[in-house]
Amino acid sequence: MAERPPEAIEPSNPDKLFFPAAGIDKAAVVDYYSRVGKELLAHYAGRPLSLKRAPDGVDGAVFFQKRVADHYPDWLDRVAVPIEGGTMVQPTADSWQALAWLADQGAVEFHGALSRADALDAPDRLILDFDPPSDATDADDRRRWMPAIVSAARAARDLLAQLDAPAYVMTTGSRGLHLLVPLDGRSDFETSRALASALAERLTADDPDRLTVAQRKADRGARVFVDWLRNAYGQTTILPYSLRALPGAPVAAPLDWDELSTSMDPQRVTLGSLFRRLGQREDPWADLYGAHAKRRRLSATALRERLEAL
Repeated sequence: MAERPPEAIEPSNPDKLFFPAAGIDKAAVVDYYSRVGKELLAHYAGRPLSLKRAPDGVDGAVFFQKRVADHYPDWLDRVAVPIEGGTMVQPTADSWQALAWLADQGAVEFHGALSRADALDAPDRLILDFDPPSDATDADDRRRWMPAIVSAARAARDLLAQLDAPAYVMTTGSRGLHLLVPLDGRSDFETSRALASALAERLTADDPDRLTVAQRKADRGARVFVDWLRNAYGQTTILPYSLRALPGAPVAAPLDWDELSTSMDPQRVTLGSLFRRLGQREDPWADLYGAHAKRRRLSATALRERLEAL
């Protein structure tokens, strides 16, 4: 019989500061993922995870880890992902205990694949990332770029509406916004990547003074980067409600479209404010995996054909 997750995750070194500037310790981070984990398994379950770890807090060494380590417990979910030359075993989070346990190991951020373990070659989501041209390390700088970022996200939503495709938006908890397009999982990554590229090219062609797809920072100038490149096998993207390893413990927060503001800070939702937010409004992405939403999902092939027909 498979080992079951424990009833509770008790953090080791609970007083260790993970976010020193905000006074947030490891116990608070583990508690966060214990509480929010129950609500977001639909977003996480079955996806190969890439962990951004900060074992000594976000002011110390911060690094990515994809592979399951030898000391991981047997009950923690995992998937063997084919890679060039073999396979790589990555963790998944099919229980809130998995998220809390990984947080106790220093995982602050959770990045997930665009496909699930039962169909690794078939993405069920497409991501467009709208990023400012600067590092935007302070709130004023981040807000300076929000008019162009919000305009781009709304333009993408409107373009997708012409294709009869839904679009979901969230703050990245870092510098910009992510737009998610749910797919039906019937197309491969090559097809979804071509669709993402075509969407980005259409958006930048319609607003070339404010948007660009230039991969080199030196070529972007003062334009927002429409990043479509993460739509590929083996790539990951920040998952909804993940913390970010940044001062203040910001959260990648799903938004309703009417919440978008040209003066907003993409780091405005934090560990300290998230539960108040969830108590005041329903999760904007709550219907993403509902029956109605699933019926609206289209293949990347169909969406590409509709885009070309516009």
